Amino acid sequence: MKAVARLSAAQLFLAGLVTLLVFGSCGGGVNGFLNGLGERRRERLRSILVQEQTSIAAARQQLRGPARREAVRRSKARSAARLDSLLPHSYEQRKLQHRFGKIKRQLLHRPPAPTVY
Repeated sequence: MKAVARLSAAQLFLAGLVTLLVFGSCGGGVNGFLNGLGERRRERLRSILVQEQTSIAAARQQLRGPARREAVRRSKARSAARLDSLLPHSYEQRKLQHRFGKIKRQLLHRPPAPTVY
């Protein structure tokens, strides 16, 4: 029977590092997704999210009960329709759906692109 090979801590660290280098940057994650959109589409996505956020905040302040839920539902439906037209490819829609919270946080915490006149 063959003896079980034992790896030292340095070899385990090196194996992990090699794995990270080889497979770690496949697609770039959320940041790669946002940078891949381009400046104009990224700013449109940001404006859609900001408009949704402000309309939900206004509904929270002004409405109660079923009226508030209906206003929030309409706001989210309007944003979803705009997002579908902004991100036509299935990869982009899947990435947005599965990483929506992280995408939203990164977009809203980035400074907006400078406007050139």
